[in-house]
Amino acid sequence: MEYPPGELQKLDFVEALGMFDYPRFITATLQQHASLFADSQCRIYQFQTLTSSGANFVFGMFITDGANNLVDLCIDSSQATKRKPILMRLIRAICSPTSVAKKLSH
Repeated sequence: MEYPPGELQKLDFVEALGMFDYPRFITATLQQHASLFADSQCRIYQFQTLTSSGANFVFGMFITDGANNLVDLCIDSSQATKRKPILMRLIRAICSPTSVAKKLSH
């Protein structure tokens, strides 16, 4: 099967919006960095756990390019002080150190 350029990327984008808790963050990040993702993968990471009641607890999410460079991150602002330390450890474990330093220093 052949698809026009960008068609599979559009299908993946629609699918991702239904999978993750912060679809507006994903949309805004991909629009803001459209030129970056024209030639690079987009990787979306969401870290979550289940509470004792079975509810989904999301620590936050972040987006990287294909080289694991941090592009942007999202944390629920009402819970940021609790969630940010955990998400920062995950970001540092996955993303390139240079991109983390650059993104978090601005």
